[in-house]
Amino acid sequence: MTIETIRTAAHTAFLEPFVGVGALVLPNAAQDAWAAAWDGLEAGAVVSLHDADLAAMLRELARLGYVPSDPGDDWETFVHMGCDAEGRQVVGLCGSRPIIDNPTLEQCEEADRALSIAAGIA
Repeated sequence: MTIETIRTAAHTAFLEPFVGVGALVLPNAAQDAWAAAWDGLEAGAVVSLHDADLAAMLRELARLGYVPSDPGDDWETFVHMGCDAEGRQVVGLCGSRPIIDNPTLEQCEEADRALSIAAGIA
């Protein structure tokens, strides 16, 4: 299995292009920082640096054809794959352009195992 890695400042995505699945490792929420906002937001507004970084990661993933496996309005609706050894949440990704059109169950299982190892899911 070939696993591709995409990194932003706080997020890491592991992509398996043959089957078209992936895993997104979220940062530890306790390590988030907040900054004063600009760019048309009201004066005094603050933004989460993790949220801003997530937006950048999701844009890059979308450019590559990947989206969260079960997109919704909040993190509770995403497919939770587990946690890594540091306790960070790992959510599933789905690719729209897999190399293999109809992967077998064995290929899907192999991709899942490879992603779990790459993401460090305990």
